[in-house]
This record gives sequence, C-alpha cells and structure tokens, in this order.
Amino acid sequence: MAEDASQVRQDIEQTRRELGETVAALASIDVKAQAKQKVAELKPVVQARAKEKVAELKPVVQARAKEKVAELKPVVQARAKQKVEELKPMVQARAKQKVEELKPMVQARAKEKVAEIKPMVQARAKEKVAEIKPMVQARAKEKVAEVKPVALTQAKEKLASLKPVAEAKAKETAAGLKTMIRTKVREKATELPSAAASRVKAVLPARRADTGGAGTGADGGGEAATEKIKRGAVAAAQAGRRTVLKVVEARSLQQERSAEESPTATSPHANGATPPADQRSITA
Repeated sequence: MAEDASQVRQDIEQTRRELGETVAALASIDVKAQAKQKVAELKPVVQARAKEKVAELKPVVQARAKEKVAELKPVVQARAKQKVEELKPMVQARAKQKVEELKPMVQARAKEKVAEIKPMVQARAKEKVAEIKPMVQARAKEKVAEVKPVALTQAKEKLASLKPVAEAKAKETAAGLKTMIRTKVREKATELPSAAASRVKAVLPARRADTGGAGTGADGGGEAATEKIKRGAVAAAQAGRRTVLKVVEARSLQQERSAEESPTATSPHANGATPPADQRSITA
C-alpha cells in the first residue's frame, strides 16, 4: 500500500514537471488556453488512475473494516450489556416512580371521562332500545304467529294420540275401583247381619232377666220380641247394603263420565292421591 502511494506521488511529480515544461514552452503562447487544453487532456487520465486506485484499495479497506468490526463487536456488546445491567435498576425505579406519580392523575382523568360519557352512553342506549323495541316486538309477534299453528297442530296430534291411551287407562282404573268398591261393600254387607245378630244375642239375656218372673206367656212374648228384633236388624242391614250399593253405583257412573269428559286426566289412585271421603268410609 505504501509503494502504491509513492508510485502515485512519483506519477504526480512527473505530471507536474511535464506540466511545468509545457507551461514554460508555451509561455509565449496563450497560457490559459494551453492550460485548459492540458487539463482537459490530463483529466481523464487522472480520473482513470484514481478510479483504478480506488478499485484496488476498496477490497483491502473493506476487509480491514470487517476485521475491525469483528474484533470490536464482542467488546461493544459486552460494554452494552454491562451498561444495560447498570442502568436497568435505575430505569425501573424511575419508571415505577413515574407510574406512581401519574396513576392518581390517570385514574382521576378516567373517572372524569367516564362520568362525562356515561349520561351520553345511557341516552344513546335508551334511544337504541326504544328504536329496536318495536321491531323486536313485531318480529316476536310474527314468529309467534308462524309457530302458533304448528304448535297447535302438534298439540292436537299429541292429544289425539294420547286420548285412546288415557281413555283406556281411565276405564281400566274405573273398572278396578268399581270392582274393589263392590267387593268391599259386599264384605261389609255380609258382616252387617252378623253384627246385628251378635247385638241381638247380647240384648236378649238382659231382656229375659228383666222379664224373668212373667211365666211361660212372658217367655213366648220374649221370643216373639227377639224374632222381631232379628228381622228388624236384618231389614236394616239389607237397607243399608242397598243404600251403599246405590252410592257406589252413582259414584262409579260419575267417575266414568268425568273420565270420558277429560280423557287426559289420570285416576286419583294412579298418581298417589287420596280417595274421596265416601270411598274411604266404604273401604275402611
């Protein structure tokens, strides 16, 4: 590189000498014109030599620069990291301090802004609701009007499909109740004459004790009275039995009619409900 620089200097000196000789030779001639002509002649040569020299030196300079950068890069990075580590606590402390200083002001400004905007937002919301409400109601009514026939049709189909099952279930329940009530009534009616006879037998000794001294005629009268009491008890039991049967028949007919009128209604015994008072008295 030093040899190239000395060579350039020698070339420049030689050029200067040649220019000096030329100037001296042309002193008697127009100097300015000759100088311009010489400069015009030498300018391309000098520029070309300069470009060649720059082209020669550019790779060397770039390589030296890259080497220097590669040498200095770890040092610069280490110094930068060290500086960052030194400044980081201070920067964080300053940042926290700044945040603490600005936080109340920011919160106050935010509250003021919210208080300022809140009435406007509420008013806009009310206006939007009032604007949308009729449309929503109209859409809801249209939807209901669309869905209502379908729902009614489905409900009717469901009722029609359930009606036979409900009727059969109601009839089956009514028949079961009717049979059970009749059985209970028959048992009760069968027990009534026995109870009446037992009461008569319990009453007879007392009657005989009261009429013990009346003689044979009195005994005959006592037996007649006993028979009369027996017949009255039997007649009362039969009358009670007929009355209970009539009540049971009326109750069964009423249940059948109610089952026919409301086929979807279930039996009170089927869902665990308590039977009516007259049935409870009969089945007791």
